[in-house]
Amino acid sequence: MGDGEMKNDEMKDSEIKGSERKVRNTGEPVKRLLIWGAGDQGIVTLDCALAMNRYSRIDFMEHRAIPEYLIRREDDGLDQILKSYDEVIVATGSNELREKKISMLVSLGIPLAVIIHPTAVISPLSRIAKGCTIHPYAVI
Repeated sequence: MGDGEMKNDEMKDSEIKGSERKVRNTGEPVKRLLIWGAGDQGIVTLDCALAMNRYSRIDFMEHRAIPEYLIRREDDGLDQILKSYDEVIVATGSNELREKKISMLVSLGIPLAVIIHPTAVISPLSRIAKGCTIHPYAVI
């Protein structure tokens, strides 16, 4: 390798743009994530998912545009869209709407993601359910 070149596992996060990402080799399988919601909760969930460095592709399902990210729409064939991702996380501030969407995902057999920011501190006595997002510096 010449000067200034990097191996894929030495790539800086700042060089990664948009939904397609190169993920460092962590020994975990590389997955495609759909974040269902692109409001404030969706943006925080994106930040946590990026920090986990385990998703090769992260897209959103919502009506709001987020620069450099693919935005899917529910009316574009919801079932087919959901099944094209390895995991889905619902990111909405409304508890009622989140529960409704999670119930639908479970009934369709769509795998729910667990998003845990690497700065979070989780007690070994805790149990984190599928579909949960743990924010930066949270203590559980």
